[in-house]
Amino acid sequence: MLTSQTSIMTAGADTFERLAMFNRTVVGTRRGDLPLRLGTCVAMINAVLRPDIDVAAINRTLDDLAHDCPANSFDAVRAHVFGHLGFRADPSGADDPRNSLLHDVLETRRGLPVLVATVMMAVGLRLRVPVTGIGMPYQFLIGDPRRRGLYVDPATGDQWDTEAARLRFVRISTGRLEWHERLLRPVRTETIIERILRNLEMTFRRQGAAADLALVVSMMAQLPHLAARAVEARRLCSVFN
Repeated sequence: MLTSQTSIMTAGADTFERLAMFNRTVVGTRRGDLPLRLGTCVAMINAVLRPDIDVAAINRTLDDLAHDCPANSFDAVRAHVFGHLGFRADPSGADDPRNSLLHDVLETRRGLPVLVATVMMAVGLRLRVPVTGIGMPYQFLIGDPRRRGLYVDPATGDQWDTEAARLRFVRISTGRLEWHERLLRPVRTETIIERILRNLEMTFRRQGAAADLALVVSMMAQLPHLAARAVEARRLCSVFN
């Protein structure tokens, strides 16, 4: 049974206004308005769930991280994010929803791999350094589009080749999916947003956090291929009545 006892958010008068802002941000992304858009989209997830979050402040933090990077190259950004700044995956994983919230990840420098990858991609965008998200099932990776077959494990910052990625996939998939190199293709911003929201959805269902779940499903319903979830979102939002 879903309850609101474990909620990390407080519904207020602006709850649905924040949802509308998230929708406008995602629509901008779909239209190809990508400069600095990834960080803003992921920050808006945070702001919908927690009304005290300032999206502009999150973007300023990302600006500062990029400003301190010593060089404009993929290797320099990787060394800066994982070496100097010390970002890593949090061992508690999806059990802690803060690992999927960009504000918290920037504060603790710990989070789910897709969030740590988001930080590196957002820093790269600010420096005009191409950094791609690789949506490999079970393990999100970072890619260098200028060097085919080079990947970064956002859990540790280690550099991988295709064989290392394959071995990790085989180990953690335990035969549930068949390996293919197409799993190492870059993914769009919208796909990254969906992955973060699905992680939060699973966490909040497990925790029985009704208000948080309602908002996450409402955000998912803003994505074109998940528009059918709008009916479920409206039902779940009855928790605010």
